Amino acid sequence: MILGGMPRSGGPKDSKPHPRCLGGISNLAGELAQRGHELILCSPFEGSADYAALIGIETQHVAARIEFHFPDVGLIRKEVESWLERIPESRIELFPHHPPASEDPEALKYSWLLSQLSALDRASAVISIGGNVGASAELLLKLAHSRGRLVIPLTSLRGATARFFESHRTEYKELLGDYAEELNDAKAVDNLPSVLVSAIRNQSPKAKSNRRAFISYAKKRSDEADLVEVVLRRRGFDVVRDESSFPPGHDIPDQIREKIFSSEIFVALWCAEYACSPWCYDELELSLDRHDDGKIVLWILQLDETRMVPRRARDKLAFPARNREEIRAVLEGLIAGKEDP
Repeated sequence: MILGGMPRSGGPKDSKPHPRCLGGISNLAGELAQRGHELILCSPFEGSADYAALIGIETQHVAARIEFHFPDVGLIRKEVESWLERIPESRIELFPHHPPASEDPEALKYSWLLSQLSALDRASAVISIGGNVGASAELLLKLAHSRGRLVIPLTSLRGATARFFESHRTEYKELLGDYAEELNDAKAVDNLPSVLVSAIRNQSPKAKSNRRAFISYAKKRSDEADLVEVVLRRRGFDVVRDESSFPPGHDIPDQIREKIFSSEIFVALWCAEYACSPWCYDELELSLDRHDDGKIVLWILQLDETRMVPRRARDKLAFPARNREEIRAVLEGLIAGKEDP
């Protein structure tokens, strides 16, 4: 994930941002794409680090893989879609998120934050530069760190990124050795791909990013869902689940779709109650679409002997899990890779 941009303030009065910094992000994005890394972006607008990354992809004619998370607002979508024409050789996957409920600037700000949080959930590493102090960049850096994401802070633009680095200087000294102090140098972006490799190699297992699992279940089976969540969390998974109730006839809310789209594993607790729930059925159908595209792994736990109803799910491997002991055993086997659904 690329995060940040030219900050309004936050640096010493006698220091000025180096003009090469965002241009360096352009070069960096092109090189990372050439090495096969997928870029996760949010802003299509000039002045952001995301925009600089896109310029790098465009000018270097790299066939990049890009995820674009953004509020689904007309002007923003138009800017995002313009990049589909500017870099047609790249594979850009759009992730439009819930638009603001009003035209209040505050509402749009929180819609941007929702998009950035969803992008963060999809990222295994965050490259940050600049960013406004006291704004979303500062919050996202703290969240990324708390969730075990690898954060590479390029501090030459100061702002939120420099504040983050200063509060974790000892940690970066252990992770990057003598190179840690060079993150203050604008030229650091030119050598960043090799630094990323070094950082990932030195990163402790505890700090590595978690896999995300979505639990789909009927409300009458919340006890089993609780057990699944506990087992997964104890094994280091980031777990999300749908704990809402919706009126009959309503489609899956946007936030649930986003949770499924941002998950690597879909855990379905199949049973009679699940088969009778239109919302569970819709969640499973959406996961089957993602599975067919190779975007998500399905773990189907059969809590009773109810026959599988969705046609596309009938040929998928399901695991009998009639009681708590069997649920634990099945999950441990799947986590360990002993079973392959």
